[in-house]
Amino acid sequence: MTALFDDPEGLRAFLHPRAVALVGGSEKPDAISARPARYLDRLGYSGDVVAIPDDGQGSVARALASLETTPDVALVLVAAGRVVDVLAEVAEAGVTRAIVIASGFEGELGAERRERLTALLATHPELRVIGPNCNGVLSVADHAALCFSSVLLTEDPREGSFSFVTQSGAIGNGILLALQARELGLAHWFSTGDELSIGALELTTALLDEDSKGVALFLEGLTDARHLEALAAGIARTRKPVLALRAPQSEESRLAALAHTGRMLGDDHIGRQSLLDAGVHLVDSIEELTDVVTVLSALPVRTATQEPCRVAVVTVSGGLGVFAAEAIAREPGLQLAVFDDETRARLAARLPAYLQIGDPLDIPVLGDTALFVDAITILRESDCCDVVVAVVSTLAHDYDLVAAMPAGNPVVLTHLSPEERFSRPQLRRLAEACAASVPSPVVACRALSIWASGSGESAAVESPSAASGHSNTTQLGLIGSAGRLGDGFARYLPPMSPIRTEEELRTAADAVPGRFVVKAEGSVLAHRTEYGAVAIGLSADRPEEYLEAFRAIEAISAEHGDTVVLQQMSAPGLEVLVSAVRDRELGPTVLLRAGGTLADLVDETVVLTGAVDTWSAVIGRSERLGKLLGGYRGEARRDVGALVELASQVRSAMVADDAIQVIECNPVLVHEEGKSVTIVDVLTWVTS
Repeated sequence: MTALFDDPEGLRAFLHPRAVALVGGSEKPDAISARPARYLDRLGYSGDVVAIPDDGQGSVARALASLETTPDVALVLVAAGRVVDVLAEVAEAGVTRAIVIASGFEGELGAERRERLTALLATHPELRVIGPNCNGVLSVADHAALCFSSVLLTEDPREGSFSFVTQSGAIGNGILLALQARELGLAHWFSTGDELSIGALELTTALLDEDSKGVALFLEGLTDARHLEALAAGIARTRKPVLALRAPQSEESRLAALAHTGRMLGDDHIGRQSLLDAGVHLVDSIEELTDVVTVLSALPVRTATQEPCRVAVVTVSGGLGVFAAEAIAREPGLQLAVFDDETRARLAARLPAYLQIGDPLDIPVLGDTALFVDAITILRESDCCDVVVAVVSTLAHDYDLVAAMPAGNPVVLTHLSPEERFSRPQLRRLAEACAASVPSPVVACRALSIWASGSGESAAVESPSAASGHSNTTQLGLIGSAGRLGDGFARYLPPMSPIRTEEELRTAADAVPGRFVVKAEGSVLAHRTEYGAVAIGLSADRPEEYLEAFRAIEAISAEHGDTVVLQQMSAPGLEVLVSAVRDRELGPTVLLRAGGTLADLVDETVVLTGAVDTWSAVIGRSERLGKLLGGYRGEARRDVGALVELASQVRSAMVADDAIQVIECNPVLVHEEGKSVTIVDVLTWVTS
């Protein structure tokens, strides 16, 4: 299947179509399927529009074939039962891009339609489809409204600088409406629906090379997670921000999404971390997504720099100044500006003598809007700050005068009360002055952190439970895992032997060079230490000690139905937990966490998916684990290459064996560079 980002013409047909075919639209003016024709006419679309009726007798293919120019895109407006047949005719006529509006491909009722559509797309790989079950596409600059969005019934779309991709048409409409109300609009707007051909991540990757500042996403699930690697490369290459609101992934919401779109949702922690690792910024609500897009749309693109963004705070309320200062201290990439002598002198000449000059700058003066605006202007003109955050209020300021401030360096205006807001004409004037408006200074600082940094922030991910949601799982211990996972994996395990009798223990102990461990094998007892079922540092020259340990551990193991194993102790190394899970969105996925005594201190998980040759770089970019492996504070550098090889073997074992649900190597000792890794312990859970 051709990826849009590998096909220069792939996205152009949707964003800048020269000719559009409306297939099967109703002639009733109030029908939803009649809206695209009305929108294209009203908004002044300059390309060719041809209406193609569907009579069920091949009329679509004949009509398309008779045209002098093949349309760039077909907007398919027929009912669900006719979609597959009509798309087949569209493909026969040589149209390679289509948008399918109809729902009815989810759940038990739509299963057959879904299978037929999937088969058609496999037969015609050149045909790329947005949908089904979507609102369509809107390219504002070209007036190409290939959608039935209800927002356009009352609002002409306003051209903006951000693009938006949503899997939910309703939420996409809500975001569009909110941005319109803020006089921002959008560059391009995609509703992707069931994503049987083109997914949100693929579209986002392609949009990074378009003429917009960044892309915002609403995701119900990662249906095209295979494109995460390309998305990460696109973000790194263009340095454009990508924001994502990911729907909550509780079991209840997972079932709701399944009913809505037919997509299976994976573990929320893994899905979130995979997006963060790709460089995507996650937000927690529709409101936050709208606010961050507002700031990023209004402000100029920030030049890449390692220096923190210096923020000056001007407020009518000292209390909100404290909140703003705290938010600046908390958000990565931001710091309070330090006023230089020239700036302090200019402020002192303009402000009342009783006011203290510092950052935050509190100006609790009622009724003198010019004074407040002049202070903001002085700071915008100063070389000591990069952006100004100002708290205004209708109780103290004339919003018309605030909106008339001169253009200058970036400023984000916030409000004393969440009920205060600028009017739409005022917002238009502010946008011309490079000023954004959001409800609170805390939200402003969150947005400015993204504006300043250009990279996703780290988030902790907990390893899933062993059973991973399966009740019919079997736990395999050391010996069982070694046999199940194969020779490529077993080579990382130190020599070990099953022990049933004291005589077997004596023989095995004499054969081990150095010290050894006696412990439960792990097919039942996963947490041996808690049961007292492990003894370390044993030696063949102290038989009384190891025999006593064996008797105690054998009794505990027998009580629980486990067995005993002797294992050679290995050289010390940095302890890392290496686990693999079968995620329902990303497939077999490897997770790395610091192990041993560092587990509670290093609250970070590295998610490894995609191409193995990128994994070393992913580990190196991790904020904490990467530093530990790289030789933190004079410690030896660790063998990251061997750790990646082990992680690859773990994933390969899971790919090769569909019954494996979870593999947990804990701990893995990562030795000095060039000296490989050792698996101290491993547990595997398989479905029966």
